[in-house]
Amino acid sequence: MTRDDKIIKVHELYSPSAPIKSENIFKGRIEQLKKINEAVIEKGQHMVIFGERGVGKTSLANIIEMRYVGAITAKITCNHESTLDGLWKYIFKRIPIGYQYQQKIGFQSNDNSNETSKILVTISDLIDQNKQLNIDDITAYLELLAKVDGNILLIFDEFDQISEKTIINSFANIIKFLSDNIRNVTILIVGIGSSVIDLIGEHQSIERCIRQIFLGVMTDVELSEIVSFATESLGMTIKEKPMNKIVEYSSGFPHYTHLLGKYSTLEAIENNDNIINVKYFNKAMEDAIENVNESIKNLYKKAILSTKEGTLFKDVLIACAMVKADEHSTFRATDVENYLKEKMGYDKSVQAFQYHLGKFCSSERGSVLKKIVVAKSRTRYRFENPLFKAFVRLKYHNEHPISDN
Repeated sequence: MTRDDKIIKVHELYSPSAPIKSENIFKGRIEQLKKINEAVIEKGQHMVIFGERGVGKTSLANIIEMRYVGAITAKITCNHESTLDGLWKYIFKRIPIGYQYQQKIGFQSNDNSNETSKILVTISDLIDQNKQLNIDDITAYLELLAKVDGNILLIFDEFDQISEKTIINSFANIIKFLSDNIRNVTILIVGIGSSVIDLIGEHQSIERCIRQIFLGVMTDVELSEIVSFATESLGMTIKEKPMNKIVEYSSGFPHYTHLLGKYSTLEAIENNDNIINVKYFNKAMEDAIENVNESIKNLYKKAILSTKEGTLFKDVLIACAMVKADEHSTFRATDVENYLKEKMGYDKSVQAFQYHLGKFCSSERGSVLKKIVVAKSRTRYRFENPLFKAFVRLKYHNEHPISDN
């Protein structure tokens, strides 16, 4: 494999939407894949996959679209400009309902004048493209799928990007219609949220026919498999320390594993080296931070910048990101106090930085934290965006690069 071929391959291997992503590096998602298969088999059931940003929901949706053999699949990625008409016309283009035979046009030879060709027919071929589809049109066309031999799985990714409430309500009604009338069609909705209510809303009539599938952060083993699979595919190796640090700094999010793994590998290739070491990882840390989403970088600046000398905003934010959180991703002010004392040398009580925690919960500092009142006298905090938390950790460790020792 040439150097240029390797570079192209690196970008493919570390792309969340790349077809190379398979069950080999998503072994920990087997449980979710089983639930999806069960819902497809169980007639009248539909699904919502939800979870926080960056946990791999889209990657899982891509695996399902490309690898699932239990149904005909069609997938679309939603956005804030999506319309009901546009979403379903796109989906209908990808659902075959049979074949049409027609006589071939052109010069024929000998006795083959009656030769015909077989053309795949989709629902889209039956639709007047100039007409705006409404919910009645959509359900009428979906009824045609009841005659299709086999199961059909329709995937709507990034559903949370849809802002129009009437579209969300229409999907709830379509799901209810399918559940009651068409048993071989399953809808899978994928998006950011903490429950099905965040994506579909409070539609009690469809609660019984929706299976909720929560996707949490990846385990260290899963994240290391992403890197191992990529390096092995390139005929390269990675030393233990940079591998462990990629996993640690990813904080459970494959988004950062892709960034750190990609730039560590590219740095090694740039130096004509097949072994990824600490030096290449440290350089990759800078590149990864530079290529993080601008909104996250701007949020970091907003959270820490101050016109006053000696403010603790940066250090308190770092402490919040570095402390060990509980199973709900929350932490206490005393956890932050202990980290500041033990790791950063501060000899201050909670009261000294309680002000900063409060400001991090305000729009003035980007509302990076959320205050959670557990009991009358107990308050906990968590990051509103866990990807931002991981970025803060990257920034801190970039200022304290690791050594080979």
